[in-house]
Amino acid sequence: MATVVDIDLELTNKLAEVQGIYNNSRRLLASKANLGQSGVLSNQQLGKSGIEAAFLQGECAWEVFLENIVVALLCGEPTLSGKPDPGYLAPASEDIVRKMVLAGGAYCEWASPVEALKRVQLFFPPEHRVLTAISASSERLNHAGIVRNAIAHNSGSAQRKFHTLCTTLLGSRTTWERPADFLTAKNRYEDVDGPTMFESYIQIWQFLRGILVA
Repeated sequence: MATVVDIDLELTNKLAEVQGIYNNSRRLLASKANLGQSGVLSNQQLGKSGIEAAFLQGECAWEVFLENIVVALLCGEPTLSGKPDPGYLAPASEDIVRKMVLAGGAYCEWASPVEALKRVQLFFPPEHRVLTAISASSERLNHAGIVRNAIAHNSGSAQRKFHTLCTTLLGSRTTWERPADFLTAKNRYEDVDGPTMFESYIQIWQFLRGILVA
């Protein structure tokens, strides 16, 4: 099975790739040249689509990482410190542990901190790093899931939740026509010279990665 080192490296590399796509898309947004085919897509449309695609990749990478790190820890794999940090289960094979974590299904809603906590509470004690990390960052992770759903789904429910998030964090929803507009904005409660919303989600994924693999 994949080691914690492997799992850590996979997320680190993916987030670096996602950051690169975001940076290139931001440059495209700022460009006065129209790089899209005439009458098809403008540079603004291409840039915003690139930002949204990058965010979906980042969110997906985080969900895969979280499932893999939970399984690895339950299997007794050592963290980067060289020590295992298992939960209630006696170390077993990856296949057995993954089936138990997924409750016999093919998928767990790792994007939802509420659902993720319900799942991991079955396998780890309350003070375990997995529970404390998810609990401490549940609001930001929930926000990321709302943005993901707004990009991936055009349902009324997903869009309403997204617009509410825009109003809560940015103070207005009149100019946030697409999730890319939200992701390139600054949180009104944070330093105006601080990260954009996209960059802040990259930071939270990196922060949690550090806690879970240490």
